[in-house]
Amino acid sequence: MALVEIALLSNGARASLRSGWPVTAAWSLSAVLVLFGLAGAVAVLIGRAVLGRSDTQVIASAPGPRLTEAAVSYAHAASLGEPTVAARLTVLRDAVLLLILGALMYAAAWPYKN
Repeated sequence: MALVEIALLSNGARASLRSGWPVTAAWSLSAVLVLFGLAGAVAVLIGRAVLGRSDTQVIASAPGPRLTEAAVSYAHAASLGEPTVAARLTVLRDAVLLLILGALMYAAAWPYKN
C-alpha cells in the first residue's frame, strides 16, 4: 500500500508543486505521512522480535519440583514476549494510520492540481 501511494505521489509531484502553496503543503504533508508510514512498516518487518520460550525438555529432565520451574520459566517467557508483541502491533497500527492519513490528504489535494 505504501509503495502504491509513493508511486501516486511521485506521479503528481510536478503538478502539485506548481498549483500554489495550499496544494503544495497538502502534497508535502501527505508525502511525509506516507514516508513515515512506510518506515514504520519496514521497522516491523526487519525488527528483531524478542520472544521467550519455555524449554520443556530441560524442565522434564530437571530434578526436584518441576512445576515450580515450569511456572518460573513460563513467567519469564511471557514477560519477554508480551511487550514485544504489543510494541510491534502498536507500530504497525500507527504505520497504517499514517498511510491512511497520507492517502486522505493527497485525495483532498487531488482536485486542485493544475
